[in-house]
Amino acid sequence: MRRLLVVGGTGLVGSHLVDEASSRGMEIMGTYHSRDPGEGGFERLDVRDEPLVREVLEGFGPDGVILSAAISDVDQCEKDPESAWNVNVEGTLNMAMLCSELGCPLMLVSSEYVFNGLKEYPYHEGDGVDPLSIYGRTKVEGERIVLDASPANKVARVSVVYGWRGRSQRDNMVLKIIRRLRDGKEIDLYDDQWNCPTYAPMCASMMIDLLLMETETLASFQGQEARIYHVCGGECVTRYGLGQAVAEIFDLDPSLLNPISIDDVGGIAPRPRKACLDVERVEAELNISIPSLERTLEDMRSKEEDR
Repeated sequence: MRRLLVVGGTGLVGSHLVDEASSRGMEIMGTYHSRDPGEGGFERLDVRDEPLVREVLEGFGPDGVILSAAISDVDQCEKDPESAWNVNVEGTLNMAMLCSELGCPLMLVSSEYVFNGLKEYPYHEGDGVDPLSIYGRTKVEGERIVLDASPANKVARVSVVYGWRGRSQRDNMVLKIIRRLRDGKEIDLYDDQWNCPTYAPMCASMMIDLLLMETETLASFQGQEARIYHVCGGECVTRYGLGQAVAEIFDLDPSLLNPISIDDVGGIAPRPRKACLDVERVEAELNISIPSLERTLEDMRSKEEDR
């Protein structure tokens, strides 16, 4: 694979995908929706605009595409389900159909929010989906569209992605914790919602490796399940637990962390309580061991001067 198109190349995951692909010597194009990053190799793209999607795909001629663009604000999706559907579903359909037409494999970045969070143990790729929110429903439908469109397509589910922002303008959970604690301010963190925090540079590297490899169907995975991967951290922790790890690695005051219940906040969208993802499959197929939360936070701190 020589040419990679990253749709949503100015988001957190997309930004690291662009950098990782570039470091591997790939010819890379990233897309943005509203904010031009002001550097070469980026084109404006609205995934809802089928003629524009065609123009960008045919103009660049990618050997592979990773679709990381989405409306991912869970509460915003609940407030405006039409916009969420138009971007996360109709936009995904445009990408999937044109990639299929051009014979270009597509990877969709999805989420642990496809699950209801009622399972006691981490979810496997083959577990049945049951989203609680509009956002989760749009990701389930996006997954179906991508996997139905071509046997070459894949899905990568991530969870609570963190890292230095790169081209992204949005904070992520770890950056929020660091900023609040460095300012000497308290921060409320859920101690009853569990996820698998995902380090963005690690996530980007695994996604590209998966896109490049032929699908290996393990004995427990058949059909479309064989093309779904949990590309996330291997530790299941609460937001409060994540905050404790951040405070320790970045030498910040853990007493400023306030454990609260998800019920205390009353967000608009329902959220899965325990949506941890099993990573055994991706470790086996890529022959890797996913680094610990502590190790990735240490790596993040070591790169602070370079950001």
